[in-house]
Amino acid sequence: PRGAIVAAGLFVKLSHHQDDDPAGFLAMCVVTTFVSIVVATAAAIFEKVLQNAVDMKSENDLTI
Repeated sequence: PRGAIVAAGLFVKLSHHQDDDPAGFLAMCVVTTFVSIVVATAAAIFEKVLQNAVDMKSENDLTI
């Protein structure tokens, strides 16, 4: 999805008419891309933390 948003922003930037002002659409593309990167990073961090917790629990289950 991020690639499509960036591609749409580039398309609008490169092909807009001289009288048009694409700043609003480009700002929305930048914000949407930034938010999706932040969400993806948070999900990756949460996944690592959860995997470490599962691994730690598995190790503790094996001890007496």
